[in-house]
Amino acid sequence: MKFMPFYPSTGLGEGTAMFIQQVGDVSPSPTLSLQISTDQLTLLKERYTKVRDSVRRFVDEHGYMLRGAPLAADSVSQQTATAFKENAEAALSVTELFLKELESNMEQLAAAIATYDEAEEGNRIAMQQTGK
Repeated sequence: MKFMPFYPSTGLGEGTAMFIQQVGDVSPSPTLSLQISTDQLTLLKERYTKVRDSVRRFVDEHGYMLRGAPLAADSVSQQTATAFKENAEAALSVTELFLKELESNMEQLAAAIATYDEAEEGNRIAMQQTGK
């Protein structure tokens, strides 16, 4: 069984999702329509921006502390510090990849917003010309 999230415009509240279940080869009702709201895309892009800025700020301000240094000169402290540093560098590397993906998603959202805005403008002009 497959589930597809569907965000209705029924006043259920922001972020409320209903799930449409696909049973076998039978698809969900074809009467459902996809509604794109550039306002919601813009809000999502703003949320992504806040997350990106927050993560970036944290890494910039505190990332160096994760790398650590040995607390003593003994071999156990040295080995522990090395292992901790390797783990920290891996975590920071993954965080950088996350930030790159987030940037890519933000660029895609911006492109989608521009595309929908252009389509809406084209529709508005067409309606004006039809009304003349």
